[in-house]
Amino acid sequence: MRTNGRGSLLRNLIIHNTRGGSFTGSAVNVSVGADDVDIFNLVAYDFGGDGVFVSGLDAKIANGTFYLGRSAGVSSSVRTDTIGTASVYSVLAVGPGTGCQENTPGTLSLYNSISTDTSACDLDVSGSCKTNVSPVSEFVSLAGPVNLHLKPRAEAIDFGFDLTGVFNDDIDGET
Repeated sequence: MRTNGRGSLLRNLIIHNTRGGSFTGSAVNVSVGADDVDIFNLVAYDFGGDGVFVSGLDAKIANGTFYLGRSAGVSSSVRTDTIGTASVYSVLAVGPGTGCQENTPGTLSLYNSISTDTSACDLDVSGSCKTNVSPVSEFVSLAGPVNLHLKPRAEAIDFGFDLTGVFNDDIDGET
């Protein structure tokens, strides 16, 4: 999915299997000139490029789940281009190819995020992050039918940034 529009709102999206294609397999591509884009309640899994690639300014990503980037060492959950800027709140980025990456001088600021690698803390500005988290400990099922709902004792439960001033429901419409 690609957005070119200023002030766009992308909400309640499940994007799966985006390998290849014209946007290098990214689930969401925020283009140059697409400033002030908000992406809320996004689940992206099995992506070949990045979960979200940001070239625009002032993107806001909140309550995102990223699992199984297909190009370990190349894929990222959220990546800013050299001119992109993004603030990321309450993101769960677990599994291979799911770290977050900032291509300087672009900026990527994370708040209350969790990752399998160290990127949740490397880019954290909130003072609250978790790393070395396994997708097996977080999700209901990764085999057979994939179920990315959180397990009852998942580390992500009640860890996220308070987003009630922005929205009150999750991707299933629950508060």
